[in-house]
Amino acid sequence: VSRVFAHLHPNMSNVEKVKSVHDYMVRNVSYDLANLQAGTIPWVDYGAYGALVNKKAVCSGYTAAFQLLMERLGIPVTTITSGSMNHAWNMIQLDGSWYHVDITWDGSLWYGCFLKSDAVIANAGHGLGLSKPGHYDWYSSYKATNTKYDNFDWMNATSETMNEGKAVTTATVQ
Repeated sequence: VSRVFAHLHPNMSNVEKVKSVHDYMVRNVSYDLANLQAGTIPWVDYGAYGALVNKKAVCSGYTAAFQLLMERLGIPVTTITSGSMNHAWNMIQLDGSWYHVDITWDGSLWYGCFLKSDAVIANAGHGLGLSKPGHYDWYSSYKATNTKYDNFDWMNATSETMNEGKAVTTATVQ
């Protein structure tokens, strides 16, 4: 936990802290695909310890670690599960609105499952080995209806644009 929080600064907003934790986990935790395929997933992969200490986990390990970190930061968080998908991810609350965060499926800083509304998360994801792509058949007491970050350009975000939730326009020089 201290390694993850070492990347945080006291003047960061909650959205900046959440992005920093997300990015740390994407860069430092790997999915234990070998053990999944062999049917030999060790129990530690299912919890926060596997993700934060061993740096290897399956979705519930990513989810448990992210939940622990958000709780330590005082950011409201919950776990979402889908039995049909055999998958888990998180929802967090920022400025009174709930958003989906699926770090497991956000490998390589894709950001396709970061701070998304219900509508967007339903179509986001790789769908590997699933009956359909996206996230489906989940239940939550919370609704993620705010679309503030649905089309946000996280790769080119600044503190100002992140905190305002404004879209970032980028240009390419050829």
